[in-house]
This record gives sequence, C-alpha cells and structure tokens, in this order.
Amino acid sequence: MAMSLVAGVLVDRVGLKGSVFLFLSFCLFGSALFGLSISMTTLQPDTRYFLMFAGRFIFGLGGGSITIAQNAITAYWFRNRELAMAFGCTLTMSRLGSVLNFTLTKTLFNTFFGAFYAGDAAMVVHCENSTGTGNGTHHHHGNASSSSFSSPMLWDGQQNHTGQDPVIMVACQSALGATFWCGSGLVALSFGAAVYWLCMHTAEDKRKIARAAESLLEDADDKDSTTKSKSTRKKMKLSDVFEMPVSFWLVVLTICAFYCIVFPFMAIAPDYLTHAKLSSACKHLDTPAAQHKCYSKAQTEAGPYTSLVYLMSAIISPFLGRAVDYFGRRGSLAVLSTSLTIPVFLLLAHTDVNPALPMVLLGLSYCGCAAVLWPTIQYLVPEKVVGSANGIATSVQMLGIGLCNIAVGKLMDASKGTDKPYASLMLFFTVLGCVSVSLALLLKCVDAVRGNKLHAGQRDRERAGAEEGGEMDHDSMVNSPMVNSPNTAL
Repeated sequence: MAMSLVAGVLVDRVGLKGSVFLFLSFCLFGSALFGLSISMTTLQPDTRYFLMFAGRFIFGLGGGSITIAQNAITAYWFRNRELAMAFGCTLTMSRLGSVLNFTLTKTLFNTFFGAFYAGDAAMVVHCENSTGTGNGTHHHHGNASSSSFSSPMLWDGQQNHTGQDPVIMVACQSALGATFWCGSGLVALSFGAAVYWLCMHTAEDKRKIARAAESLLEDADDKDSTTKSKSTRKKMKLSDVFEMPVSFWLVVLTICAFYCIVFPFMAIAPDYLTHAKLSSACKHLDTPAAQHKCYSKAQTEAGPYTSLVYLMSAIISPFLGRAVDYFGRRGSLAVLSTSLTIPVFLLLAHTDVNPALPMVLLGLSYCGCAAVLWPTIQYLVPEKVVGSANGIATSVQMLGIGLCNIAVGKLMDASKGTDKPYASLMLFFTVLGCVSVSLALLLKCVDAVRGNKLHAGQRDRERAGAEEGGEMDHDSMVNSPMVNSPNTAL
C-alpha cells in the first residue's frame, strides 16, 4: 500500500524507463534471495528465515509497483486508441500466468525432488509442513496426507511409518529451492521483455521529437505548437494531486469498494463453497467413510467453481475491452458491472442454485469493472500524473482489501458454531455491493455534470468527425457537445 504511492510518484517524476528497471530489480533480487535462502540447506534455521523474509520484503517493493509502471506503459501507447482492450489483454496474460503457476508449481517440485532424491524408490516420501498441507509429494496417499508432520517423513510400501531422514529433508529443501529459482528465471524473462520495450520506447520518443521538430520548422510562428511541445516535457508536481477531478476520486473509491468484494471473497470461496454449498448433504450419510468421500469430492469440486471467476476474466476481458473502446458508455457499464455483485451473494446465501451461476455472474462483474474502471483513470487525469493516479488508486485499493480481510476473519470467527456460519459474511459482501453500485451511480452523475468524458466511444468520435466534415483530433472529439450528449444513440 505504501510503496504504491511512492511508485506512482517515481513513474511521473523519474520517468518510466528508470522506474521500470528499478521495480524489476527489486523483483529479481528479492526472488533470487528467497530461492537462495531455501537452497542453502546448511544455514541455521533462523538465518534462513531472516533471508527468506528479506527476500519477500524486497520482492514486495517491486511486485506491486511494476503493475503501476505497466499501466503507465499501456496508457502511453494506447491512450487515444484501444485503451480498454489493451488493459483487457494485460489482465488476460496476468490471469493465464496465475493459472500456469498453480498448475505447474507442484509438477516442477516433484520433478526436482526426483532429481535430488537418490534413496530407495520403494519408499514413499512426503515433504509436508506442520499443518499437513504439503508443498509437494513424491507420492500421495490418503492416510499420509491427513497427518501432520514437522519434517519430511518416510513410508514403506505397505504405508507403515518408518521415521524421519535428514537426507530426505535436504532433498525436499533443495527441490523447493530449485522450484523458486524457476520463478526467478521468469522474473529474468520479464527483464528481457523490459529491455525490448525500452528499445521500442526510445525509438518512439525519437520519432515524436523528429515530428515535433518538423512541425516547428514548417510553421515557426505557430505558438500553440510551441506551447504543446513544452507542455509534454512538464514534470508532475505534488500540487497536481490536489487538482485531480472529483470523478477521478469517485473512480478510486469505486475500485476500492468493488475489489474489497472480489479479493476477500475469492480468498475464502473454496472453503465457503465446500462447507456451505457442496457438502451440505454429506452429514446425512450413514457411515464415516461415505461422509469422508463426500467431503473430499466437495473439496475437489470447489476449486473449479472458484476458478470460473478468473478464467472468465482471462477469456472475455480483451473482447469486452474492445467493446468499451468502441461504444463508450463507461459510466453506465460501471453501474451495470457493480450491480451484478448483489445477486451473486443473494443467490449464494438464500438459494440452492448451482454455484456455477453466481460465480459466472461474479466473473462477468469482474471483467466489466476491470475493463471500465482502470482504463478510465487515464481519461480523467493529465498524462503527466498518470503514474501517481494509478499509484493512489492501487494504494487505496490495498488499504481497503486489507481492512476487509480483517473484517471477514472476525465475522467468520464470530459465526463459528452457529446454524448459519456464513450468513453474516454474505450480508457483509451484499452491503459492499450496494456501496459500490452507489459510488458508480454517483460517478455517472458527476461525469454527466462535468461534460460526459466517460460517455463517448470510438464510434461517437467517428460520427462526430464525419458530421463535422473531416477528421477531428482526440481532444476536440471528446469535448464535442454532440459526442458528449447523453442522447447519442447506442
């Protein structure tokens, strides 16, 4: 939360080039230190823990900040073009990365363990922590996975516990370290992508300077061109933050309220779906074995249902973003998208409908808000403060999510042992949904009073240009009364 504010100011004051490589350096060094601390199996536990903590802290300095720089890069290239679609494509790649991470991490760990473990192949090794939730297992069996181990354990072919082995612990730690080194390799790949982007960015800057110089040579007396050229070189000042429009702050609050619903709910969604929806009939079964089988099935099904939200965002976001760019109506879409959260929690709390329906609705809501709210920031603030604006929005979002996570935990603790342990939680998310809808409605009203900047799309600008008898520049079309009129037909 704190670093997001600093990162936004750095992007605007220092510039994109320096900020991107500073944030990526934090990510690369932090991930490498974390992997190194796990791989160095001879270090004392306290020393390794300190290095792991330091690695995660350093990584955190760059992990959230690079997203702010990424948004500024997207705004630089697509500000007057397909901005929402560009943000949608970025979101798609992010979600695909998450899917690959969850899918491949355990496989990588098992592969590395097979390389590091040179013991008896007949033995079954479990690399698990003290809570029994393994980082990975060479082989997985029911009676072993339900136990809690403080260190790796050995089981023979008949699943009899044979004790602990220091060699096995080293193999488990080495495999875990190698897995995290793969993560560091992916960050290095990001570094390579940043170098390629730097070449593109530098070349584009040179083209802009050349075009500006040609324009000045063609019309040396054109004061507007001179003024415009100078304005592009202005740096962000702290006073610029206080001059940001009211509509920007409403977008920030709407983002905060909406993501306070999505991320805290997604964190407890597998547990909620398992206990409140999918395993409700398990307690009525006759035998403990049947109940256990039913509950295990519910746990397995909860994951795919939960993943529907992110899977939909990965598939739909680019297409929805392109539609937003073309048709506009961002204020109306913000109201519609936030409104979808309310039936989600009413269906979950008061009906026996299949969980797929409310999760699909939440996925649609998430796609809509991601395609509308974040790109909207770039339309409402000057280009010189885009980084600071994204930093403020991210910081407020993180603060809200942190507070809501605490509230969700306390509500869950308070409702334990009751007949409806999740009732207060569903009511809490429903109220947050109403708050986000109210903020979106207020945003739409304020934007209508202040010129309907969020109303026009590419289609409206094309129509305005055709009726004016020629091409209009972006600012002229956005400020055109005809384009901004709320009566423009959809």
